[in-house]
Amino acid sequence: MSHRLQQSALPFLNIRRHGLHQTLPYPRTTLGDNRICTPVQILCRFGQRYTHHGKRTSRSWKSSSFVVPFPFIGINLAVFSFWHAAVAQAKKRRETNPSYLYFMEPVEHMSNNYTLNMKNLREGRWYTIFTHTVSHFDLSHLSTNMIAFYLATKWAIRAGMQVPTLLALGVGSAVTSSMASLFFDQRKFNYTFSSLGASGVIWGIAMTMACREPIVRLRLPILSSRFPLGLLVMLSFMHDLSDLVSGSKESQESLTGTGSHVGGAAFGILFYFLYMKKPRGMVALIRSHRDMARPFHPPPSPPKVQTFEHLRPLLPKSSKPIKRNSGKQRR
Repeated sequence: MSHRLQQSALPFLNIRRHGLHQTLPYPRTTLGDNRICTPVQILCRFGQRYTHHGKRTSRSWKSSSFVVPFPFIGINLAVFSFWHAAVAQAKKRRETNPSYLYFMEPVEHMSNNYTLNMKNLREGRWYTIFTHTVSHFDLSHLSTNMIAFYLATKWAIRAGMQVPTLLALGVGSAVTSSMASLFFDQRKFNYTFSSLGASGVIWGIAMTMACREPIVRLRLPILSSRFPLGLLVMLSFMHDLSDLVSGSKESQESLTGTGSHVGGAAFGILFYFLYMKKPRGMVALIRSHRDMARPFHPPPSPPKVQTFEHLRPLLPKSSKPIKRNSGKQRR
């Protein structure tokens, strides 16, 4: 009895009806090498990626897409809980002892260690350049940034970016966005405000990936159509840059850190053009359009090989054909 079961032998396991043709290398119920195709083996094949040749591709991006964003999201959630625990502790101290002057000590501790301002830097707390990127106070701010961070990191890892490269990109984006926030955002309020949030890091990763893959499309859960994610990131960057340069009244009164956004995005652009050596993404598009704009010049024809056919009539004609000496013949 053959161990290879055809599709007709298992009518209840229709590959194309149940959508298994996207995970199995072949459109039938056999796994090859004369192995029995059982439902357990088919279920074990879920989640494994295959190329169109039927070979399994690397699944390292799946583990990386889980390892990289979720610890960062967990740290942000922990700092968010620390903020609200400090506020609750300050309220409790004020209610129990109204004459206590230092009831705001927990909140001041969080402000001194998890926000970015000139006072903290002058007092030697330089680590706030990095700690303010994991600090959020509002739930809407936290949820928006964490969803954007998860999408940006998953986009980068799916595109083949290694984890050390992604970490270097995040650290560099944090530093440049902090400097831009101090120079642009806090200067308009005379350095009386503090900055916090991971938007600068998110903008650095998203802008690098927008330059690398500008035509990648994202399916939104609400709408059925798809949108080019790279174009959306670039349009948002141009909007923030115009608000920062124009200096309008609304941008001056806004508490949104547009300077931090522009600083992180600028580092992402520089990181792509200086570190990513392969001509991909925007570089490839620019080169292709430049080559299409050039006038077409056909390649030069190869030089003609000079022959002496025109001299053949001038050669003397022999009456007898010339016999070549082929040596002695065997009888």
